[in-house]
Amino acid sequence: MVDEDIKELLSSFKLYSLLKAHTKVAAHSPDESYLVEDKRRVSNEVISVAKVLGVGLALIESDKRDVEFLESRN
Repeated sequence: MVDEDIKELLSSFKLYSLLKAHTKVAAHSPDESYLVEDKRRVSNEVISVAKVLGVGLALIESDKRDVEFLESRN
C-alpha cells in the first residue's frame, strides 16, 4: 500500500509498492523513474540500489509537503 502523502506529492507518476526491497515505493512516468524514500531515513543501500538500477531518488519530506528529486548517478 502506498502512503497517501506520496500519492499526492507524486501524482503524475505511476507508483509501485515494493515488498522485499531496501525501499518500499518506486515511481515511474514515461520520462523518469525513481526509488521513493523518506529523506530522514535514506540509506547508502538505497542510494546504491538506485545507482545499479539507473534510476533517481525521490526524497520525501511529508511534514514539509516537499519532494527532492536526485538524478541517477551512473
